[in-house]
Amino acid sequence: MKIMFRQKGQSFLENAVLIVIVVAALLTMRVYIKRGIQGSWHRGIDDLGQQYDPNSTNEDYNYTLTSNVVSNLVLSANLEECQRTGCYINRVDSANTYETTNASTNIAGY
Repeated sequence: MKIMFRQKGQSFLENAVLIVIVVAALLTMRVYIKRGIQGSWHRGIDDLGQQYDPNSTNEDYNYTLTSNVVSNLVLSANLEECQRTGCYINRVDSANTYETTNASTNIAGY
C-alpha cells in the first residue's frame, strides 16, 4: 500500500515540474512574442504612409518644371534636282516651357 502512495506522489510531482517548465518557457518567450507583434504593428503603420500631428502641422510644397526643346530638320536629296522641283525643306522648331506649383498647408490645433 505504501508503494502505491509513493507512485501517486511521484506522478503528482512530475506533473507539477512539467507545468512549471512549460510556464517558465512561456514567460521566457513572452518578450519575443511581444517584439514580433510590435514589429507587425510597426510595418502596418509604415504602410499607411506619411503621418502628421493632427494638432499642429505645417507643410510647404514646391514643384518647378523647366523644359527647352529645339529641333532642326534639313532635307535635300540633290541640290540641282531640289532647285528644279522645289524639294528643299528646312524646318526649325523651338519650345520653352516653365511650370511652377506652390502649395502650403497649415493646421493648428487647440
